[in-house]
Amino acid sequence: MLHIRKHSLFIATIGMSGAILGCSPSFSSKVDTYETNGLDSNSDNPLEASSGLDSLQDEMDPTYCENMQPNVAGATSYFYGIYQKGNNGWSGEEQWILHPTEAWTSTNGETCYVTWQIIASETEPAGCPSCDFALEVSGSLNRQKTDCPDGLWENDEQWATTYNVLIEGGSSIVYFQSDGETVGSGYSTNTAFNFLSDVSCSWF
Repeated sequence: MLHIRKHSLFIATIGMSGAILGCSPSFSSKVDTYETNGLDSNSDNPLEASSGLDSLQDEMDPTYCENMQPNVAGATSYFYGIYQKGNNGWSGEEQWILHPTEAWTSTNGETCYVTWQIIASETEPAGCPSCDFALEVSGSLNRQKTDCPDGLWENDEQWATTYNVLIEGGSSIVYFQSDGETVGSGYSTNTAFNFLSDVSCSWF
């Protein structure tokens, strides 16, 4: 996911301020229509149910990007993550969630998900004096829980990065250790945290 968020310079994304913020991965033009699996991140995520965390799913605005570029295929885009600490370290999953605009027909109007299974090891934070810990994270594509068109994630089946994590008062903020950029924010318990990124618009 590091490549999708920070390094793939193909599709402009527009954030909450309306300014161009960054870029999303390349979209394969050979994909015309892709049948989604009808994944429901709320009901199909056992981590959400077992973590004791409040869900962030309802904080998304699926129609945020709908009228920004009429007749241009695109999607309202979020990154969502949930992590739990166990006897063998941290594990969880991250998702790239795309809510299609009316002009993007490749998912037949259905929200699609790219899901990565996560393993992570805890280490000391760097460059963030207020952070509680850091995580060296590895992600592997979970094909059973991925139903977005292949061209969106084909170069990001495996990725690795390091996060700095701030836990305070039942809340969490997650940062990229490399540059301090915020990944997302959410809720926390003694053994778990989740995060949701700011909204952005992806245009194909």
